[in-house]
Amino acid sequence: SMGSGGSQGVRRWNDHLRKGAAQARVMLTQAGANRWKVDPAGVTIERGYLVHAETKRSMRIGDVAAEAAKLTPPDNPPLRDPSTRRY
Repeated sequence: SMGSGGSQGVRRWNDHLRKGAAQARVMLTQAGANRWKVDPAGVTIERGYLVHAETKRSMRIGDVAAEAAKLTPPDNPPLRDPSTRRY
């Protein structure tokens, strides 16, 4: 079945979508850390940019998207706290 579930779609797929977003976040921050040669724990994503606060560096996530796509997605990525959601 290729259906989205209508009004149940978000409720039904929320956990899967959160995991996919968390996997992408880990892969993007790792790719940025690889490029900057820094610890990935110090790299965050803020409004479409990778940011390394310690060195004050930043770049668009699109700049490392191809590199991130070559990384293996983690099986159990850390999920963001729902209280940090903007939407």
